[in-house]
Amino acid sequence: MVVVILIVLLLSIPYCMSMYKSNSSQYTVYGTMKCPYTVKMIDELKAKDKTFTFKDVSKPDINNEYNLVKRGDSTGVPYTIDVTTGEHILGYRRM
Repeated sequence: MVVVILIVLLLSIPYCMSMYKSNSSQYTVYGTMKCPYTVKMIDELKAKDKTFTFKDVSKPDINNEYNLVKRGDSTGVPYTIDVTTGEHILGYRRM
């Protein structure tokens, strides 16, 4: 009986992990919708069917978060983070 329960639990792990991944964003995009390059980056991610979270840096709390997250002297938007790989992308880039 215990063995059967363990097998069921082990077989359900991949399903649970896939549910977790499908609900999470692959990218975080810091920017403003007034910036044409931020809009272009978001359009690019949508066109490639990538999941993302947009963070509007014109809001003070998000701007503070952005200042903590960005690397070095980087300024400007969009500032995109690939959550999966940890890569930081400054500006627009084709995906």
